[in-house]
Amino acid sequence: MLDENLNLWFIECNASPVFQGTTSEKLIFQTTLLRDAWEIENSYLQSRIKRLNKFTTDLKKVNQTVFTQDEWDKMRTDLVKINRNYIDVEFKIK
Repeated sequence: MLDENLNLWFIECNASPVFQGTTSEKLIFQTTLLRDAWEIENSYLQSRIKRLNKFTTDLKKVNQTVFTQDEWDKMRTDLVKINRNYIDVEFKIK
């Protein structure tokens, strides 16, 4: 299981795990589970990519090659915020 910081947590171990739909209910459940997991991960990734893209685009617009320590500190702070796990509104989970 992944938490909000993408830390992996071990939840369960099965002696002989089988991931196949042996009944129609199980098949529906597993299909929905995989689709939902994909949507959640995809929303987090799209949000982060969008924020990183905006950061790099804005940085390219700055026409300078030398930055003050304060400017570096602000960029570092911005990058920390950008890399947090949260979903932007346009990628909300259905």
